Amino acid sequence: MNYDLWPLATVTLALFLIWAEIRWKQERRKYIEQIIGLRTSLEREKEHNNERRRRSGHDAGMVR
Repeated sequence: MNYDLWPLATVTLALFLIWAEIRWKQERRKYIEQIIGLRTSLEREKEHNNERRRRSGHDAGMVR
Protein backbone atom coordinates (compact mmCIF):
# COMPACT_ATOMS: atom_id res chain seq x y z
CA MET A 1 0.00 0.00 0.00
CA ASN A 2 1.16 3.49 -0.75
CA TYR A 3 2.12 5.19 2.53
CA ASP A 4 1.33 8.63 1.14
CA LEU A 5 -2.39 7.79 1.35
CA TRP A 6 -2.43 7.00 5.09
CA PRO A 7 -3.10 10.61 6.20
CA LEU A 8 -5.95 10.92 3.70
CA ALA A 9 -7.45 7.61 4.81
CA THR A 10 -7.16 8.59 8.48
CA VAL A 11 -8.82 11.97 7.94
CA THR A 12 -11.57 10.39 5.83
CA LEU A 13 -12.27 7.78 8.51
CA ALA A 14 -12.32 10.43 11.24
CA LEU A 15 -14.77 12.60 9.29
CA PHE A 16 -17.01 9.60 8.62
CA LEU A 17 -17.05 8.66 12.31
CA ILE A 18 -17.89 12.25 13.31
CA TRP A 19 -20.71 12.35 10.74
CA ALA A 20 -22.05 8.96 11.90
CA GLU A 21 -22.09 10.05 15.55
CA ILE A 22 -23.92 13.31 14.75
CA ARG A 23 -26.43 11.41 12.63
CA TRP A 24 -26.97 8.80 15.38
CA LYS A 25 -27.57 11.50 18.00
CA GLN A 26 -30.12 13.21 15.74
CA GLU A 27 -32.00 9.94 15.16
CA ARG A 28 -31.90 9.12 18.86
CA ARG A 29 -33.31 12.55 19.73
CA LYS A 30 -36.11 12.06 17.20
CA TYR A 31 -37.08 8.69 18.71
CA ILE A 32 -36.89 10.06 22.26
CA GLU A 33 -39.22 12.91 21.28
CA GLN A 34 -41.64 10.40 19.74
CA ILE A 35 -41.60 8.27 22.90
CA ILE A 36 -42.18 11.34 25.09
CA GLY A 37 -45.04 12.37 22.82
CA LEU A 38 -46.62 8.92 23.05
CA ARG A 39 -46.26 8.89 26.83
CA THR A 40 -47.84 12.35 27.06
CA SER A 41 -50.78 11.34 24.89
CA LEU A 42 -51.28 8.14 26.90
CA GLU A 43 -51.26 10.13 30.16
CA ARG A 44 -53.83 12.56 28.72
CA GLU A 45 -56.03 9.66 27.62
CA LYS A 46 -55.73 8.05 31.06
CA GLU A 47 -56.69 11.31 32.78
CA HIS A 48 -59.64 11.69 30.41
CA ASN A 49 -60.81 8.15 31.16
CA ASN A 50 -60.44 8.72 34.90
CA GLU A 51 -62.51 11.90 34.64
CA ARG A 52 -65.24 10.08 32.69
CA ARG A 53 -65.23 7.30 35.29
CA ARG A 54 -65.51 9.87 38.10
CA ARG A 55 -68.44 11.57 36.40
CA SER A 56 -70.24 8.27 35.88
CA GLY A 57 -69.84 7.32 39.56
CA HIS A 58 -67.69 4.21 39.13
CA ASP A 59 -64.99 5.46 41.51
CA ALA A 60 -67.56 6.01 44.26
CA GLY A 61 -68.43 2.33 44.27
CA MET A 62 -71.74 2.79 42.51
CA VAL A 63 -72.90 -0.01 40.24
CA ARG A 64 -75.03 0.53 37.18
